[in-house]
Amino acid sequence: MDEPSERLIAAYRWDKEDKELRARLSRAEEEARTWKTAHDALKDENDALLAKFVTAQEEHDALAEENERLKALSEELTALFKRSLGTLEAGLRPRSQSRVPATPSKETYEANLATPVRSTQPPIQSSPTPSTSLSVFPKKEEPQDNDDVFLVPVVPRSPSPVPSYLTPLPFIRVEELGMFPTIAAPPERRPIFSRGGLQQSLGGAIQSLIVSIGVRKPLSSRHEISKFLVPNMSMNPWAPRKPGKHGYMFVGLGGDKGTFETAEKLELFVSEPPEGEASKESGRLKVSYMGTYMVKRAKDLLKDEWDTLAPRVSFLFL
Repeated sequence: MDEPSERLIAAYRWDKEDKELRARLSRAEEEARTWKTAHDALKDENDALLAKFVTAQEEHDALAEENERLKALSEELTALFKRSLGTLEAGLRPRSQSRVPATPSKETYEANLATPVRSTQPPIQSSPTPSTSLSVFPKKEEPQDNDDVFLVPVVPRSPSPVPSYLTPLPFIRVEELGMFPTIAAPPERRPIFSRGGLQQSLGGAIQSLIVSIGVRKPLSSRHEISKFLVPNMSMNPWAPRKPGKHGYMFVGLGGDKGTFETAEKLELFVSEPPEGEASKESGRLKVSYMGTYMVKRAKDLLKDEWDTLAPRVSFLFL
């Protein structure tokens, strides 16, 4: 075979090997891309798991902190009962009246608010973590009251007539509240404030339904309370009537129009005439602490639901 033929054969051989090498290189690059895609997916999954772990750790720490706070509140309440039980029982012996006026000390105010309540309670509208059931009617300012605080011992007595402003919840609202868990209520012997006493203990305005605290008092500062609720039962007959109960409250269309679109955890107090409707004229409202509630806006009232309200209640929002 002459020399040109050998060169031709050699060139053909090298060209074939070059094509094979290029094909192998292409396959290797494709595999590398596949492995890189898999690696990136694993990295994203690892980052997501790490983020979930960090979130879970933060939630664990927050729950531990909340548990310590509730433990401190429970200890404070227990201390209050030990200090005040003797005084209350001594005050009951010489008289049969169900109300014993008292001017509580600073410690009494603080311990009165320290009723431990599970933070998972439903909103006012939806429950006592209560989500508040917000109404579409204008808000009206509640009566001002500067009376002192009362401690009300439990004394058996005949049932008093149900005030006319308290009307039953519509069935659909009862079903809605029934979706929330039952909350274990604190002792029935609960502290009773006046609106003025509440302002002295926590701060904030004395007339508002939704009270924002500008300058915190020692008690509200210690428990990190910057806002709380004080619906008047005579204007909010669907509000919780006992600690641990779920309920609703009404808010107006003005400045409150966009309130509670997102759930908020707030302390709830409910005010009502001290001895039913007869004493409504005196303007002396007793304020009971209901607990810590989750409050969230509910569906607006239907006309049929509005018609179930007592005339004296619906008239206030016209």
